Formats: sequence, structure tokens, C-alpha cells
Amino acid sequence: MPTPGSFADIYHYLFSDKPEREFSLSVPKEKARKYGQYFTPYPVARYMADWVNQNRSINLVLDPAAGLGIFFRAVMEGHPNFSGTFFGYEIDFAALEKLKGLFVYLPSVKNCFISENYLSIEDDRKYDAILCNPPYIQYKRIPNRKDLIKRVEGESGLHINPQSNVYSYFIIRAALALATNGRAAFLVPSEFLNSEFGIPIKEFLIRRNLIKKILLFDAQSSIFPDAITTSSILLLENNQQKDPIQFARLIQQGQSTYLSDLNTPPHPEINPAQKWSARLISKPITKHSRRLIPLSQIGRVSRGIATGDNRFFTFDNQKIKRYEIPARCLLPCLTRASQARTSIFSQIQFEHLANSGKSVYLLDASLDPENSSIQAYIRFGEANKSHNRFLTRSRDPWYRIENRPPAPILFTTFSRNQLRFIRNEANVYNLTCFH
Repeated sequence: MPTPGSFADIYHYLFSDKPEREFSLSVPKEKARKYGQYFTPYPVARYMADWVNQNRSINLVLDPAAGLGIFFRAVMEGHPNFSGTFFGYEIDFAALEKLKGLFVYLPSVKNCFISENYLSIEDDRKYDAILCNPPYIQYKRIPNRKDLIKRVEGESGLHINPQSNVYSYFIIRAALALATNGRAAFLVPSEFLNSEFGIPIKEFLIRRNLIKKILLFDAQSSIFPDAITTSSILLLENNQQKDPIQFARLIQQGQSTYLSDLNTPPHPEINPAQKWSARLISKPITKHSRRLIPLSQIGRVSRGIATGDNRFFTFDNQKIKRYEIPARCLLPCLTRASQARTSIFSQIQFEHLANSGKSVYLLDASLDPENSSIQAYIRFGEANKSHNRFLTRSRDPWYRIENRPPAPILFTTFSRNQLRFIRNEANVYNLTCFH
């Protein structure tokens, strides 16, 4: 909190992301991961607030994952005469208390800050403006996921992909709460533009004529330094009009956020099943360039091994000893992209990882399923429901891993700046962190 001082000091503190930066320093990484917290830079929040502020008659403003209220503050700076009410939901008690403390300096602003999970409450209000940077939590770690899917499917009429990240549910639920002629802005990872779980979201936004613009951050713009994906902003308007969706790139440099590729043409008819960021934003490469050949002429690309439960299938040396797993059932394997940081991955590097206690072994229990230690470990996995995971429950037997031999060349699945290609001299296997 700012110490008592001049009005200018308080103003510059509130209308910046300094509160978020201070708060982030006090949050343990494990807690941030649990809540999926990535705080929004103020220039980005202000950019999004400018979209909803174009409607000067806004009265009810919602942030379903309010954090410290940076979007509310950005709305106020761009709309000094705002006389409506801010509604914010936040499940992190410490963040909620900080949010309430910040608005002590804004006593004339009506607000309702609620310590509830927006995804599990009943809220019949329709909002004139919605701004949100929803949490990023992978489907495996979403509490009560089956109940959440059932609720959102019932409200939206969609069929939700069970592997949807939690931010998908925030987009759908909040969009349903948008008033007629209301506007919304969401800051989300751009992965949904290309993923299978993103298809229902895109169908939903198109069918309801909500999506107006998709702004993809430039790969060099590190909005969230610890995140592995680039970010995008979805701009929605509930004007009941089938407007062509516009695509553009955003560049974030210092305290400025601005558009690039302004000549990107609108796309009147787009297919939700397409990979939008690749096919609709990137400039096409001509097929007739004499310097290019089809990739299929020199090799093939496939994803890494998907285990369905990395905690069960991956081992370090200590875990191997604990469960007495025979060496013949363990495959050398890169389980994280960070384990191979150079352009050549050698056997020496693999041995260094193994000796450093890294999880670089992959269990293939089907190689010796009659072994007593393997049978005991399989029972351990079943006791912990590993056999009922989304992928494992469709296998027979459930502990059999995919048959994907080591590849001579690996490249990273996620990369903010550029693809990393790695010569796999150690001839190790790899999980889905690499293709």
C-alpha cells in the first residue's frame, strides 16, 4: 500500500501495476501455480479497458477473476466519470484483502468484491462490461472438473472437451453474462486458437456473433515471463450483428501496447476447426518457391509420448530404488523441455541429469508385467486412480505406453521466441514437451 502522501503519489500507484508486482513477490510459486495466477501488466489492462470504455453508458462491470482489480482501475482511469458498480470474484483471500485495501483510496466508487469461485456460483446479473485475465490451470488440476463440465454444458449447450484448460470455462460463463450491446475483453493464452479443446469455444463465440477481434501478441512480447505460451486478447460485443472477425498482432514494449499488421483483412467466414493463428494471421508461404520442399520428402513429424499420468510413469533414481523397478522396464526419456537446452543432447548430458536426481526414466511395465515389483507398482497406481485417467482408461492394459521410438531430431512443442531444434545423439525417448 502507498504511504500517506500527495494525491499524485496515490494516483500513480493505483493506476499502475505496482500493486500487482509487489503482491507477486509475496506469493510462493506453488501457490501461484495452484491458483493459476499471472497478473496483467497495466498497459495491457488499459488497452482492454479502452475497448469496453467505448460504451460510455456502462453501469455494471464484472471481473470474474479479479485479483487486485487492475481492470477496474484501468476502467476508471479511462472513464473518470464512471458511476456504476464493479463486481469482482476472487478465491485468493490475500488478493481479495489487498483489492479491498486499494479501493479504500477510491471511496466514491461502488463495488462488490466477493470471496467465491465464479465458476461455481449463481449470478443472474447481465453486465455491460466484462474484463478478465482468467487463471491458467490445466484440466488435470481443476477441482470437481466433471461437475464443472456438466454445469457449463447445461448453461451453454456446448459439448466441452474434457481436456479444456480452466480459462475456457471462464470465457464461456462470462460471455453468457454479457448484456445486450455489452462489451468484453479476455486476456488468454493463444493455444486455444489452435487446440482441439478450443474448437467448442470458437463455435460458441461465432454462433452467438460475439467475437469481433482477436489480437495475438507478438512472439517477442513477454507478457508473462514464466508462461510457456504466447498470449492473445479476445474482444467481444453482444450487438447481435454478424460482423466479420478481425485479426491483428499486438506488440508490448515497455509501457506501450500497440497494434501491428493493421492491414490484416477481416475474415467473414471462418471455420472453428481451423488453426486460427497459423492460417488466418500468418502470411502464407508460396508453394512455388524454389528454395522450399515439402517436409514429407525428408522426414515425418509426430508428437512425443503421452503417458496420461506423468507422475506414475516417470522416475528418477531415488524413485527407482524405492519401488525396486527393474532396469529392463525403464526407458531413458526427456520428460521436460528444460532438460535439453543445447542444440545437441548427448549421453553425457543424459547421465548428468540422471545423477542430478531428475526424472529422466519412463516406465514401460508391459515389458515385464509378471515381475513382482512391477505388479506391486501397478497396484499402487490403481489405488491412486492412475488407470482411470483420460488416456489410460482407453488402453489395454492401461499401463502400456505408446510405441514411439526415439527420434534423431527433436523440437520444442511450446516456444515464445522461436523453435528449438535438438540433435538427439543420446537416442532417448521424449514426452509431449517435444515433437
